[in-house]
Amino acid sequence: MFDLTPKILALVIQPNQKQPPVRISKMMRINLDNTSGVWDPTLGCIIIHRQQLSNLSAYAGTLLHEAAHALYGNPDATIRFEQDLTRYLGLTAKIAATK
Repeated sequence: MFDLTPKILALVIQPNQKQPPVRISKMMRINLDNTSGVWDPTLGCIIIHRQQLSNLSAYAGTLLHEAAHALYGNPDATIRFEQDLTRYLGLTAKIAATK
């Protein structure tokens, strides 16, 4: 599953953007929430909970969600972040519909 990471990110990464590094972890932000992934600007990478690797849709969804944070810097629950996700939905639908 993890080997699909570059292919998944290629669905939304623009030619002038660099794919952010992705790491897998057994534990996520203890005592904060039950998050499945996080963009860590201090480390400069996306960290995804290992459990997400058991389901392609879950992994891809979390990866793309965190990639939007990494590439555009907008926080959750904002109009700008919603616009980022809408852009990603459009890009992935365009690729799927034209295959």
